[in-house]
Amino acid sequence: MQAVRSKVILKFDGSNGPTHEWNCVGWAYLIEFEAGLALRGFGHKVEKSNATAAEFEGLLHGLKRLQSLKRLRTHLSGGGQITDGVPSLLVLGDSKAVIDLILQRDSSGVKKDLKPLHTASLKLLREIGVSWKAEKISKPKNKECDGLAHAELEACLRESGKGFF
Repeated sequence: MQAVRSKVILKFDGSNGPTHEWNCVGWAYLIEFEAGLALRGFGHKVEKSNATAAEFEGLLHGLKRLQSLKRLRTHLSGGGQITDGVPSLLVLGDSKAVIDLILQRDSSGVKKDLKPLHTASLKLLREIGVSWKAEKISKPKNKECDGLAHAELEACLRESGKGFF
């Protein structure tokens, strides 16, 4: 019997304040399984950041969630049937910078402030233990994550007293 190979899709997004003077980051991810099951997560934190680092937050949180699901991988990969197949992971984001960086796979050309995020992302991808590829998608195709990340940014700004909303 040939192993069934299914695809898991991880979409991510991040948002930081409307200027670089803001100390809030909002992030979100959406994990889609072929059987129609979807998981999403979102949050925010107070941290001086840039747009690329905010995007990495969404990716990292999504990868951590996938890693926590590793024990369920066999069950999920077969749509409820136990198989020897291992799912493949398709990482989708609207940040060209983040997609390009994780595809680079070595940190020699990565800016110093992004190296820990880049290294952590690649480490999680290895630990999850599935084949993966990454592609940039347009903002309209990432609208759910974009909306959640912006909502979390607004919540962070309100909580920190810096909101203009």
